[in-house]
Amino acid sequence: MRWARPHRNSLNTDASHPRSRDRSRREHPILPLKMGLWSVPELRRLPPAVGAALGRALSKQHKRQDRRQTHRRVHKITPKCLSHCGSDPGPLQCWIMGSPSIAGVAVGPQSLDDLKKGKNTPGDTGISPTTLPDWIDMERYAKVHDWFKHHALTLAVSWHCSLTVGFVILPLLDALVYTKESDTPQKAALRYQDTFIHLMDWHLGDIFDAKTPDKAYTSVQAVRSLHAFVRNEMNTKPPGPNPDGDAQWMSQYNMAMVQSGFMGLITTRGTFLGLTLSDEEQSDYIYYWRCVGYQLGISDDYNFCGGGSSATDTIVQQIWEEEVYPGLQNPPSEFSPIVDAYIAGMNLNQPVPIFSLNSTLALMYWMQGVEAPALDFADKLRYLTFRILFLLIQLFPYFETLGSVLLILHFESLPPPSLGCPWSRRESKPLPKPDQGLTKCRGRNTTGPPRWGWGSIYAVLILYVVVSTGLAVAAAYYAVLWAIAP
Repeated sequence: MRWARPHRNSLNTDASHPRSRDRSRREHPILPLKMGLWSVPELRRLPPAVGAALGRALSKQHKRQDRRQTHRRVHKITPKCLSHCGSDPGPLQCWIMGSPSIAGVAVGPQSLDDLKKGKNTPGDTGISPTTLPDWIDMERYAKVHDWFKHHALTLAVSWHCSLTVGFVILPLLDALVYTKESDTPQKAALRYQDTFIHLMDWHLGDIFDAKTPDKAYTSVQAVRSLHAFVRNEMNTKPPGPNPDGDAQWMSQYNMAMVQSGFMGLITTRGTFLGLTLSDEEQSDYIYYWRCVGYQLGISDDYNFCGGGSSATDTIVQQIWEEEVYPGLQNPPSEFSPIVDAYIAGMNLNQPVPIFSLNSTLALMYWMQGVEAPALDFADKLRYLTFRILFLLIQLFPYFETLGSVLLILHFESLPPPSLGCPWSRRESKPLPKPDQGLTKCRGRNTTGPPRWGWGSIYAVLILYVVVSTGLAVAAAYYAVLWAIAP
């Protein structure tokens, strides 16, 4: 049985031992809130207004205590949580994850079974993107900006691996087949080039800034509109029987599954990719995707990034064991055309085809501890190239930073994605009415490969030089170690 990682954000209530390592306490994300001389029963007797005032005072006191305990970040105890004590007959227990929720209700699912309850729930809450959630912590959210600049290269590789195996999840695959915008290498290259640009904008900008509006906010709402349009089309004119039975197309469950693909590999298998993340960095990245999920319309009830690091890692692993791995053993019929188009699109502008399905699957099997099928010579070279890349990232952090900066420069030099009609490549066409169908929104330029500017060409050339040099240095290093070994 896998030992549960201690929950870094759990609140230690033992005042006499501020640095206690008691795992039984730290592994439970819900603990009775108890600070100083104020116990839960006393707080429950207070009127809501008094509780709110006390909450503000205790919040300041708690921040001062946490500043002295530098091994834990500051937790915000909001007045909303404490003021609820006046009317709640039960014991006050707050969810400690950046900011608490109301009285003993865990935020987000704790297992894949909890997540599956969202199959019959529409995939968008309909909440306005300008309405900030009660649990938002903008200072914590903004940490991802600098973090992404150092780790964009590793994130890009993890997204590639997750996307490749994610094609086996049938409801998500059906949506790609339905739109017919990923079935050729040219279409796939354009689609996933735009996807990375969207992700880059989200990581570097402010998805909550509706006043400027920030590029990230415009981007995430364009993607949300695209999801709403396709969801309405699929539910109005179903492409066939839903693999989830009598369920919604692009439901809350499906949205959460997609969410797991963008952060799950980093948080559960980051060490295999060469990353050395602290508990705080991992928790902050999960929190970031909780924010993105909220802006994409995922309900807090099904946003598994709100349940804490332990619950998130558990659900990601269950998705692999119950959905992805069985699907890879018996892939659906539409899997091969879509994944072949994607891999071919990734290799369109490469001097040599550095991506393949088998080498990517071998990497995923290695990270998950599963024996991979035999590879031919070319796939072995691809597989070993990525393994050496992960080693370089682990040994030389500045190598990853340089590669990340070059990757960002490359994609910043490309034409931005369309923010209007999802199938108009560079024009700002409005989304058609739901009864007009997908044919009213065609016209995307898919006659050739993506256009690369001179800046991106230089960036990619430099990246290849850096990678080649790094591989040569690593090979020489291990050759010397082998030669001097007794």
